[in-house]
Amino acid sequence: MSESDSKIDGQFRSLEGKIGRLEDKFDVRLHAIEEMLTTIAVQQTEIRQIRGELSAVWGKLNDLTKPDGTISIIKDHQAKCPRFTINSRFEDIEKVHNESIKQVRWIFGGLGTVTAAIGALFIKIVIDLNHLTLEVGKLIK
Repeated sequence: MSESDSKIDGQFRSLEGKIGRLEDKFDVRLHAIEEMLTTIAVQQTEIRQIRGELSAVWGKLNDLTKPDGTISIIKDHQAKCPRFTINSRFEDIEKVHNESIKQVRWIFGGLGTVTAAIGALFIKIVIDLNHLTLEVGKLIK
C-alpha cells in the first residue's frame, strides 16, 4: 500500500468515526424528542379532562343562575312572603342562603383550581415546546 493510499484510508476511518458519533448523538436526540412528544400527548389528554371538568363547573353555575335555579327560587320566595312570614321562617331562608353560598364557593373554588391547572399545563407545554425547538435547532446545526 502506498503512502497516499494509507493517508486516504486514515482519513476515511476518521470520517467513519465522526459519522458514527453523529449517528449516536442523533439517536439520543431523537429519543429525547420521542419522550417529549409522549409527554405532550399525555398533557393533551389531561387538558381535555380539565376542559370537561371546567364545563361541569360552568354547568353548576348555570344551574344556580337559570330562571328556575336556586337563586331565583330564593328571590321568588322572598318576594312572595309577607314581612311576618319572613321573620317567622328566617331559619329556613338562612339555610337555603347558606347552601347557596356553599355552592357558589364550591363553583369558584373549582374554577380557580381548574384555571390554575390549565395555566400550569400551558406553561409546561410552552417550556416543552421551547425545549423541543432548541433540540431540533441543535439537530439542524
